[in-house]
Amino acid sequence: MGLFLAINNQLGQLNNDLNNQVEEIKKDKILTMDEVFNKLKEKINKYNELSRNTENLGLNNSEVAKIEEEIRNLKAKIDELNSSIEGKSKIEKMKMTLNITSIESEITLKEMDLEEEKKKAEKDYDSRIQSSNKKIEDTKKEIESFIKVTEENLADVVKGTFQKRGTKNFKLTLFQEQGLNKIGLSVLDLSKIDYLTELELAALTKLSSYSKEEIEKLNLTDTSNINQTIVNIPFNITKRMETNLNILRGDDIKTYLVRLIILKNNKIARQKLIEGTDLEETKNYYNNIMKVELSNLENIEKEEAELNKKIESIKEDIYQYDILANDSKIKGSEENFRKYSNLRLNDNEKLLAFEKENEKLKIKKEPIQNKINTVNEMVDEMIKEVIKEELKKREIVIPSFVPITKYFNAPSEED
Repeated sequence: MGLFLAINNQLGQLNNDLNNQVEEIKKDKILTMDEVFNKLKEKINKYNELSRNTENLGLNNSEVAKIEEEIRNLKAKIDELNSSIEGKSKIEKMKMTLNITSIESEITLKEMDLEEEKKKAEKDYDSRIQSSNKKIEDTKKEIESFIKVTEENLADVVKGTFQKRGTKNFKLTLFQEQGLNKIGLSVLDLSKIDYLTELELAALTKLSSYSKEEIEKLNLTDTSNINQTIVNIPFNITKRMETNLNILRGDDIKTYLVRLIILKNNKIARQKLIEGTDLEETKNYYNNIMKVELSNLENIEKEEAELNKKIESIKEDIYQYDILANDSKIKGSEENFRKYSNLRLNDNEKLLAFEKENEKLKIKKEPIQNKINTVNEMVDEMIKEVIKEELKKREIVIPSFVPITKYFNAPSEED
């Protein structure tokens, strides 16, 4: 029976692995704060330059001006011929008139060319304006996206560990959690993935038995030449069993930990963002307080959950005693009526006591929750002040098109 249940559980996990596509974990490209501000300044300078260039864009009138000059010269020739026609012989006048007519035809053709060149210049101008505007819009989006991603990374690095509380509830065995810890991760760090495959769980279990020296030998930072798709469970049952046996023997265990190793590497890389800045101290301040307060909060929430179970249970008992007391009354059984009525009264007293206890827990919980909220606000203010000082020091002005953000473009107290 036990073997059948184990096989059934294995098949259930296999079905889950096959029906869920294992998502690839991307390697984070995290910048230092210096790099962040340098890149931001570069993007803003690019935007400002594009804006200036667009404002200075004008019609390309060189060809138009050339034709207009030619038309003026031709008209000047006609004026010259007209002014000198007096006193000429009839034949000379006729020659001069033919010449004027020829020049007028040339002017007409030049005027037609002029209109075409004007349209061409207008079209070229519109095209250059559109192209320039597109570059400006693309750069604006780049700046907004860059600020948004940087702010998310900052919040994740400074407050991430405790922000992830209650996100995904991975139910790992003790050995699997120990294996995860040996990689350098906790369950909270798994918030970016939906689930772990059977192979990954088996690899974690095996890893829990590794010594410190064996872990170092595995070099759990290098993921080169390892394909993430290998974490998918093989459909063939025989192949699947072979793979599990390989993991149990420790063969190529690193292959099945690649997603978790990348998560660990990303976690380390994110620390680069605040290294050597005041935000390291802010992070320590936040962690020290949250570690205590969230532990207190979780203990109260556990008490609340247990108490609520008791309250629900006792309410159900009271409801049943009501039914039984009423039924006894209808049947004329005074003894049973008194019995169930007394049980109901006793439970009512217990319910009142439990509800009073629940109110006490709420009163204890409120200041802790308020402190957590206040600390979160304080840390946001600290991050905002660090960013504000850096922007001022580096003479970076956030453009007006950028919407209000949490840190980089946050409203000041005077606003």
